[in-house]
Amino acid sequence: RLRNLKNKVAVVTGGSSGIGKAIAVELADNGCKLAVIGTSQSRIDATLAMMPAAQECRGYVCDVSDRAAVASVADAVEQDFGDINIIVNNAGITTSAPFAEFDMGLFDRIIHVNFFGVVNCCHAFLPKLQAHGKGHIVNMSSMLGFIGVPNQSAYVATKFAIRGFTESLWAELYNTDIAVTGIYPGTIQSEILQRASFSDDREKEAMMKMMDRFGIPASDVAKKTVEAIKRRRREVIIGKDAKALVEFKRLFPEACHRLTASGAQKAKEKIYAGKWW
Repeated sequence: RLRNLKNKVAVVTGGSSGIGKAIAVELADNGCKLAVIGTSQSRIDATLAMMPAAQECRGYVCDVSDRAAVASVADAVEQDFGDINIIVNNAGITTSAPFAEFDMGLFDRIIHVNFFGVVNCCHAFLPKLQAHGKGHIVNMSSMLGFIGVPNQSAYVATKFAIRGFTESLWAELYNTDIAVTGIYPGTIQSEILQRASFSDDREKEAMMKMMDRFGIPASDVAKKTVEAIKRRRREVIIGKDAKALVEFKRLFPEACHRLTASGAQKAKEKIYAGKWW
């Protein structure tokens, strides 16, 4: 277990905003050296500015859906820091639209960033963890990795895929000194919806209000993620809504799916009628 994170080298993808930024800051506060990967140099610089002055932290611009670019960045991080101890695969995007109306180019983009981004980073960094025999991989999924919801077919597909991939990777590395953790947050106050496109602006506004009203801070996810690394946890479900949903589905799967579908439809009707909130 990596109980003491001081001077450990951690890599965080999607580390320049939202949950990724919060995790990067939490890891730095625990003494880690940080490699922050994002797609915007200015946002990466803003994240690095939040790090302790004495901490060695560097930023890398990279699209995680580009396998060759990820491999190149992995080599650069190793050259800059030496042994790599922790990789947090957090980068992700979303949108909202009925599947029949989905822009399939955007559908592919979500799949490649959210899922293949995790696959690419694991494939590039795992051999570097294995080279010195120990480390920890964290893959960020969602409570939507347990149940599908309307208008989120691409995002949900990636989160289910990340869950399965993570469980398989955990099984492969069982009884080694490389741990694997799946993180499954519920509603979180993050920036993912601000940059997302929606088929209806009213729906986006309603979802952002719901996130602000009911979501837990990204810093809470960060603290629980770092705790999971220290305790070598296999799976962490974060948030009362996520825990309730997963347990409800386990006990009453059919009812859970029906209530999720009908609840989403009622919410949509309220949004279109201007009665949300």
